[in-house]
Amino acid sequence: QDTKALALLKSGEKTLFITGSSMTQIKPRCVLDFYVHESLQRMGVGQRIFEFMMETENLPAHKYAYDRPSP
Repeated sequence: QDTKALALLKSGEKTLFITGSSMTQIKPRCVLDFYVHESLQRMGVGQRIFEFMMETENLPAHKYAYDRPSP
């Protein structure tokens, strides 16, 4: 039997560096990987997964960091 991932959302803490007047190290909650198979895109699947993650982790969207997001 062939198994395939149709959607994936991985989150966790990651060490990041931000610049301002000086370089600062932070460890925010990050979206590490987010994928929805093309057959399920534009159907709200990604939004439902993201909302479930926020509810489970009790953290609003603006509190997540995105390291090197794709276009």
